[in-house]
Amino acid sequence: MPEGVWKIFVSLGVPGLALGVFYALFRVFSWDLSALSPITQVGLVILFMLIVAFITLMALRMWRPSSQIRSRSSVRIGSGSTIRGGVAGRDFKQGLINSESSETAISSSQSSVKIDRSASIAGSVAGRDILVNNDRLPDRAEELARILEDRATRIKAELAQHFHYTPVQDFLNRFEQLHIHHVDALRQGHLVRAHEILNEIHELSKKLQSDESWAERNHKYPGLEVKYHPEAFQRGYLIQWYAGSEAMERLVQEERMRTRYPEDNQKTSNPQKNASEVYTMIFDSKS
Repeated sequence: MPEGVWKIFVSLGVPGLALGVFYALFRVFSWDLSALSPITQVGLVILFMLIVAFITLMALRMWRPSSQIRSRSSVRIGSGSTIRGGVAGRDFKQGLINSESSETAISSSQSSVKIDRSASIAGSVAGRDILVNNDRLPDRAEELARILEDRATRIKAELAQHFHYTPVQDFLNRFEQLHIHHVDALRQGHLVRAHEILNEIHELSKKLQSDESWAERNHKYPGLEVKYHPEAFQRGYLIQWYAGSEAMERLVQEERMRTRYPEDNQKTSNPQKNASEVYTMIFDSKS
Protein backbone atom coordinates (compact mmCIF):
# COMPACT_ATOMS: atom_id res chain seq x y z
CA MET A 1 0.00 0.00 0.00
CA PRO A 2 1.15 3.60 -0.51
CA GLU A 3 2.98 5.26 2.35
CA GLY A 4 0.24 7.86 2.69
CA VAL A 5 -2.35 5.16 3.43
CA TRP A 6 -0.20 3.74 6.22
CA LYS A 7 0.16 7.22 7.70
CA ILE A 8 -3.63 7.44 7.85
CA PHE A 9 -3.87 4.11 9.64
CA VAL A 10 -1.11 5.06 12.11
CA SER A 11 -2.81 8.37 12.87
CA LEU A 12 -5.84 6.36 14.08
CA GLY A 13 -3.78 4.74 16.81
CA VAL A 14 -3.58 1.06 17.68
CA PRO A 15 -7.05 0.18 16.28
CA GLY A 16 -6.28 1.93 13.02
CA LEU A 17 -2.92 0.21 12.69
CA ALA A 18 -4.54 -3.19 13.33
CA LEU A 19 -7.14 -2.41 10.68
CA GLY A 20 -4.37 -1.53 8.24
CA VAL A 21 -2.53 -4.81 8.89
CA PHE A 22 -5.64 -6.90 8.31
CA TYR A 23 -6.49 -4.91 5.20
CA ALA A 24 -2.98 -5.51 3.84
CA LEU A 25 -3.32 -9.24 4.52
CA PHE A 26 -6.69 -9.26 2.79
CA ARG A 27 -5.19 -7.69 -0.33
CA VAL A 28 -2.16 -10.00 -0.36
CA PHE A 29 -4.10 -13.24 -0.03
CA SER A 30 -7.15 -12.12 -2.07
CA TRP A 31 -9.67 -13.72 0.23
CA ASP A 32 -13.11 -14.02 -1.37
CA LEU A 33 -15.32 -13.22 1.60
CA SER A 34 -18.39 -12.92 -0.57
CA ALA A 35 -18.44 -16.70 -0.91
CA LEU A 36 -18.93 -17.08 2.83
CA SER A 37 -22.33 -17.20 4.46
CA PRO A 38 -23.65 -14.07 6.20
CA ILE A 39 -23.29 -15.72 9.61
CA THR A 40 -19.65 -16.53 8.92
CA GLN A 41 -19.02 -12.98 7.76
CA VAL A 42 -20.58 -11.58 10.96
CA GLY A 43 -18.43 -13.97 12.99
CA LEU A 44 -15.27 -12.75 11.24
CA VAL A 45 -16.22 -9.13 11.92
CA ILE A 46 -16.81 -9.90 15.60
CA LEU A 47 -13.50 -11.81 15.76
CA PHE A 48 -11.71 -8.86 14.16
CA MET A 49 -13.23 -6.46 16.71
CA LEU A 50 -12.22 -8.72 19.58
CA ILE A 51 -8.64 -8.99 18.30
CA VAL A 52 -8.38 -5.22 17.87
CA ALA A 53 -9.83 -4.66 21.35
CA PHE A 54 -7.33 -7.12 22.84
CA ILE A 55 -4.39 -5.45 21.09
CA THR A 56 -5.60 -2.01 22.19
CA LEU A 57 -6.02 -3.04 25.84
CA MET A 58 -2.60 -4.70 25.89
CA ALA A 59 -0.98 -1.58 24.42
CA LEU A 60 -2.69 0.64 26.98
CA ARG A 61 -1.58 -1.66 29.79
CA MET A 62 2.03 -1.99 28.64
CA TRP A 63 2.64 1.68 27.84
CA ARG A 64 0.35 3.47 30.25
CA PRO A 65 1.93 6.42 32.16
CA SER A 66 3.25 5.44 35.57
CA SER A 67 1.69 7.20 38.52
CA GLN A 68 3.92 9.29 40.75
CA ILE A 69 3.46 9.85 44.46
CA ARG A 70 4.41 13.38 45.39
CA SER A 71 4.64 12.75 49.10
CA ARG A 72 5.79 9.45 50.55
CA SER A 73 5.04 10.35 54.12
CA SER A 74 1.73 9.34 55.64
CA VAL A 75 2.37 10.97 59.02
CA ARG A 76 4.07 14.28 59.77
CA ILE A 77 4.73 15.45 63.32
CA GLY A 78 5.62 19.04 64.17
CA SER A 79 8.66 19.96 66.19
CA GLY A 80 6.83 20.94 69.37
CA SER A 81 4.86 17.74 69.64
CA THR A 82 4.91 15.66 72.80
CA ILE A 83 4.40 11.96 72.08
CA ARG A 84 3.31 9.73 74.96
CA GLY A 85 3.05 6.17 73.72
CA GLY A 86 4.31 4.32 70.66
CA VAL A 87 4.89 5.60 67.15
CA ALA A 88 4.96 2.94 64.43
CA GLY A 89 6.09 3.45 60.85
CA ARG A 90 8.18 1.94 58.11
CA ASP A 91 10.70 4.79 57.91
CA PHE A 92 11.62 7.58 60.30
CA LYS A 93 13.07 10.76 58.86
CA GLN A 94 14.24 13.92 60.58
CA GLY A 95 14.32 17.27 58.83
CA LEU A 96 17.80 18.77 58.59
CA ILE A 97 16.97 22.44 58.45
CA ASN A 98 13.45 23.49 59.28
CA SER A 99 12.73 27.10 60.18
CA GLU A 100 11.35 28.61 56.97
CA SER A 101 10.94 25.32 55.10
CA SER A 102 9.03 23.25 57.67
CA GLU A 103 5.82 25.23 57.30
CA THR A 104 5.91 24.74 53.52
CA ALA A 105 6.68 21.04 53.84
CA ILE A 106 3.71 20.44 56.12
CA SER A 107 1.25 22.60 54.15
CA SER A 108 2.15 21.03 50.80
CA SER A 109 2.06 17.46 52.11
CA GLN A 110 -0.61 15.08 50.89
CA SER A 111 -0.32 12.92 53.98
CA SER A 112 -3.42 11.55 55.65
CA VAL A 113 -2.40 12.79 59.10
CA LYS A 114 -1.13 16.32 59.76
CA ILE A 115 -0.03 17.35 63.23
CA ASP A 116 1.11 20.88 64.00
CA ARG A 117 3.82 21.95 66.37
CA SER A 118 1.66 22.40 69.47
CA ALA A 119 0.08 18.94 69.33
CA SER A 120 0.37 16.52 72.23
CA ILE A 121 -0.02 12.86 71.35
CA ALA A 122 -1.05 10.70 74.29
CA GLY A 123 -1.58 7.51 72.33
CA SER A 124 0.15 5.90 69.38
CA VAL A 125 0.61 7.02 65.78
CA ALA A 126 0.88 4.49 62.97
CA GLY A 127 1.88 5.16 59.38
CA ARG A 128 3.94 3.82 56.51
CA ASP A 129 6.45 6.67 56.61
CA ILE A 130 6.83 9.07 59.50
CA LEU A 131 8.65 12.36 59.02
CA VAL A 132 9.58 14.22 62.19
CA ASN A 133 10.37 17.91 61.70
CA ASN A 134 12.25 18.75 64.85
CA ASP A 135 13.48 22.29 64.14
CA ARG A 136 17.17 21.62 64.65
CA LEU A 137 18.11 24.77 62.74
CA PRO A 138 20.17 26.47 65.48
CA ASP A 139 22.53 23.53 65.96
CA ARG A 140 22.73 22.47 62.32
CA ALA A 141 22.99 26.04 60.99
CA GLU A 142 26.02 26.72 63.16
CA GLU A 143 27.67 23.49 62.09
CA LEU A 144 26.91 24.25 58.44
CA ALA A 145 28.31 27.77 58.81
CA ARG A 146 31.55 26.38 60.25
CA ILE A 147 31.82 23.90 57.37
CA LEU A 148 31.46 26.75 54.88
CA GLU A 149 34.04 28.82 56.77
CA ASP A 150 36.53 25.95 56.51
CA ARG A 151 35.84 25.67 52.78
CA ALA A 152 36.21 29.43 52.34
CA THR A 153 39.62 29.23 54.03
CA ARG A 154 40.73 26.59 51.54
CA ILE A 155 39.42 28.67 48.62
CA LYS A 156 41.36 31.75 49.74
CA ALA A 157 44.51 29.67 50.13
CA GLU A 158 44.42 27.48 47.02
CA LEU A 159 42.15 29.01 44.37
CA ALA A 160 44.85 31.20 42.82
CA GLN A 161 46.90 28.10 41.94
CA HIS A 162 44.35 27.19 39.24
CA PHE A 163 44.13 30.58 37.49
CA HIS A 164 46.99 32.21 35.60
CA TYR A 165 45.41 34.84 33.34
CA THR A 166 42.89 36.53 35.64
CA PRO A 167 43.38 38.74 38.73
CA VAL A 168 42.02 36.18 41.17
CA GLN A 169 42.43 38.43 44.20
CA ASP A 170 39.65 40.71 42.96
CA PHE A 171 37.32 37.73 42.89
CA LEU A 172 38.51 36.54 46.30
CA ASN A 173 37.75 39.93 47.82
CA ARG A 174 34.21 39.82 46.47
CA PHE A 175 33.84 36.19 47.55
CA GLU A 176 34.89 37.08 51.10
CA GLN A 177 32.14 39.70 51.30
CA LEU A 178 29.48 37.33 49.97
CA HIS A 179 30.67 34.52 52.21
CA ILE A 180 30.35 36.67 55.35
CA HIS A 181 26.79 37.69 54.42
CA HIS A 182 26.02 34.07 53.54
CA VAL A 183 26.98 32.52 56.87
CA ASP A 184 25.35 35.41 58.76
CA ALA A 185 22.05 34.68 56.99
CA LEU A 186 22.38 30.99 57.83
CA ARG A 187 23.06 31.67 61.50
CA GLN A 188 19.99 33.91 61.63
CA GLY A 189 17.84 31.20 60.07
CA HIS A 190 17.14 33.10 56.85
CA LEU A 191 17.49 30.23 54.40
CA VAL A 192 15.90 31.94 51.40
CA ARG A 193 18.16 34.98 51.75
CA ALA A 194 21.18 32.71 52.21
CA HIS A 195 20.21 30.80 49.08
CA GLU A 196 20.08 34.04 47.09
CA ILE A 197 23.57 34.95 48.30
CA LEU A 198 24.75 31.46 47.34
CA ASN A 199 23.42 32.12 43.84
CA GLU A 200 25.54 35.30 43.77
CA ILE A 201 28.60 33.22 44.69
CA HIS A 202 27.69 30.88 41.84
CA GLU A 203 27.54 33.87 39.47
CA LEU A 204 30.94 35.01 40.74
CA SER A 205 32.35 31.54 40.07
CA LYS A 206 30.93 31.59 36.54
CA LYS A 207 32.49 34.98 35.81
CA LEU A 208 35.85 33.81 37.14
CA GLN A 209 35.80 30.76 34.87
CA SER A 210 34.66 32.85 31.92
CA ASP A 211 37.27 35.58 32.38
CA GLU A 212 40.04 33.00 32.76
CA SER A 213 39.01 31.13 29.60
CA TRP A 214 38.74 34.27 27.49
CA ALA A 215 42.00 35.70 28.82
CA GLU A 216 43.83 32.44 28.14
CA ARG A 217 42.39 32.23 24.63
CA ASN A 218 43.36 35.84 23.81
CA HIS A 219 46.85 35.23 25.16
CA LYS A 220 47.51 31.97 23.34
CA TYR A 221 45.45 32.48 20.19
CA PRO A 222 45.04 36.21 19.55
CA GLY A 223 42.47 37.00 16.89
CA LEU A 224 40.94 33.53 16.96
CA GLU A 225 37.14 33.57 17.01
CA VAL A 226 35.68 31.14 19.50
CA LYS A 227 32.11 30.60 20.63
CA TYR A 228 31.35 28.99 23.96
CA HIS A 229 28.19 27.16 24.93
CA PRO A 230 25.93 29.31 27.16
CA GLU A 231 26.44 26.85 30.03
CA ALA A 232 30.17 26.39 29.51
CA PHE A 233 31.13 28.19 32.72
CA GLN A 234 28.38 27.00 35.06
CA ARG A 235 30.77 24.74 36.95
CA GLY A 236 34.06 25.83 38.46
CA TYR A 237 36.52 25.47 41.32
CA LEU A 238 35.00 28.24 43.41
CA ILE A 239 31.41 27.01 43.59
CA GLN A 240 32.39 23.32 43.65
CA TRP A 241 34.79 23.74 46.56
CA TYR A 242 32.34 25.94 48.43
CA ALA A 243 29.01 24.12 47.94
CA GLY A 244 30.06 20.65 46.87
CA SER A 245 29.42 18.86 43.58
CA GLU A 246 25.82 17.86 44.27
CA ALA A 247 24.70 21.30 45.39
CA MET A 248 26.59 22.85 42.45
CA GLU A 249 24.62 20.71 40.01
CA ARG A 250 21.41 21.73 41.78
CA LEU A 251 22.30 25.41 41.38
CA VAL A 252 23.01 24.81 37.68
CA GLN A 253 19.63 23.14 37.30
CA GLU A 254 17.84 25.99 39.07
CA GLU A 255 19.48 28.60 36.85
CA ARG A 256 18.60 26.57 33.76
CA MET A 257 14.96 26.61 34.84
CA ARG A 258 15.07 30.37 35.51
CA THR A 259 16.58 31.23 32.14
CA ARG A 260 14.83 28.72 29.87
CA TYR A 261 11.38 28.61 31.45
CA PRO A 262 11.01 31.86 33.43
CA GLU A 263 7.20 31.90 33.50
CA ASP A 264 6.80 28.25 34.51
CA ASN A 265 9.59 28.58 37.07
CA GLN A 266 7.93 31.61 38.64
CA LYS A 267 4.65 29.71 38.98
CA THR A 268 6.03 26.44 40.31
CA SER A 269 9.18 27.45 42.18
CA ASN A 270 9.16 27.10 45.97
CA PRO A 271 12.07 29.21 47.33
CA GLN A 272 11.89 27.80 50.86
CA LYS A 273 11.82 24.21 49.66
CA ASN A 274 14.65 24.83 47.18
CA ALA A 275 16.80 26.47 49.84
CA SER A 276 16.24 23.65 52.34
CA GLU A 277 17.15 21.00 49.76
CA VAL A 278 20.29 22.83 48.64
CA TYR A 279 21.60 23.19 52.19
CA THR A 280 20.79 19.59 52.93
CA MET A 281 23.02 18.67 50.00
CA ILE A 282 25.81 20.93 51.26
CA PHE A 283 25.57 19.52 54.77
CA ASP A 284 25.55 15.92 53.51
CA SER A 285 28.68 16.59 51.44
CA LYS A 286 30.70 17.59 54.51
CA SER A 287 32.33 14.18 54.68
